[in-house]
Amino acid sequence: MSHTAYRAKHLRKRGIQAVLRDPTSARLLGAQTISEIGDFVGLAALLLLAYHKSGSLVATAGIFAARSLPSLLVGTVFSGWLDVPPRRTALVWLTLAGAAVTTAVVVFPTTAAALVAAALLGAIRTAASSVTGGAAVDGLDDEVRASYFALSSSVNQASQVIGFVAGATVTLLISARAALGFDVVTYLFAVVVLWTLPAIASRPRRRRPPPFHGVKIIASTPILALVTPVVWATVFATAVPETFAASLSHGSQLPVLMAAFPLGTSVMAGFLARREFLDRVLNQLMLALLFAVGFAGGAVVLGVGVSRWLLVPANFVAGLGSTWTVGARTTFALNTPPEHMAQVEAAAISSNVLLEGLGVLALAAIGQQVGPVGSYAFAAALVSLAVAVALGVVRARFRVESSVQRSHRRTPKKREAPEVELAD
Repeated sequence: MSHTAYRAKHLRKRGIQAVLRDPTSARLLGAQTISEIGDFVGLAALLLLAYHKSGSLVATAGIFAARSLPSLLVGTVFSGWLDVPPRRTALVWLTLAGAAVTTAVVVFPTTAAALVAAALLGAIRTAASSVTGGAAVDGLDDEVRASYFALSSSVNQASQVIGFVAGATVTLLISARAALGFDVVTYLFAVVVLWTLPAIASRPRRRRPPPFHGVKIIASTPILALVTPVVWATVFATAVPETFAASLSHGSQLPVLMAAFPLGTSVMAGFLARREFLDRVLNQLMLALLFAVGFAGGAVVLGVGVSRWLLVPANFVAGLGSTWTVGARTTFALNTPPEHMAQVEAAAISSNVLLEGLGVLALAAIGQQVGPVGSYAFAAALVSLAVAVALGVVRARFRVESSVQRSHRRTPKKREAPEVELAD
């Protein structure tokens, strides 16, 4: 058993009940649940607003892509400041900022306003998620933290299911303004919950680190450097189901197709929350292959031309496989210095948002040229290649370690000369 797997096994010993009993983790999860349901209701509304106003798939992809640069700036140039202010204060103000930006789109429901809001919300969400990660490291005991991250991921995916279904339904039946107004209300409720957080003391640091220090930590930690490219390949393709749902379906089929992927992730995350399967990086990589299988199945469905309803199980299977990133997040938490957790989290999140945005644009362009079947097939091939490279690195490292161990066993021990006592 690897050191990371050994630690994660013992960190999870108190389970989910301890997470819900702890005042800090319970409030963080409560605020996350309220806020993220609203976030995904609002995201569904922004996606459909952009598509219906412009009639272009590129505009829908632009909602994801618009978040990239602001999120990247937060994760690099401004990341050194994320560990500076008190955690509770930072989270409250960031949540209020999200409410203000969303309110602006309610007042001006245009494609341009939706793109600007998506950009600003990308920066706010990256900062808030990073500070929340830092708060979890600073404010939670070791035996609670691993279960908290697993449950947090489950909450995220369940919020996506509820949010996408509710957001798409409300937007189609009423209006995008109504869905975005609901998002504003959830921000305000989240502020109330965050205000009751216990005081969280930040870990002391000698000085504020340079902007790219989080990136350097990831690059210099072998296990993080191993899983990060696979995470990047995964997030490059993650938004494909939601991006193409508006052009591939209509009526009652649309919210179901949008929710299938996050539903799969939520189901698998809940199933694995109290199990040790994701403690091993090798298991994480094998589960990532299921992500590729789901998209390959989607490519077959689109290529053969059968009922679009069969895309629902294909997206669901891809969602099951995407749960491997839950294990990756715990791996990051276990291998990052606590005093730099928010900065490393920001670097990881911002790079993910950047690649998700670039991926949506690239896959949307492929979809425009050769159809959605090409986008699904490309996503499956990309993730399969990334996993294959990572498994090759693991196998090569294992062979080197094994050969070194064998050489140590075969090397005869050098006989030491007997000590000679000298007479006075």
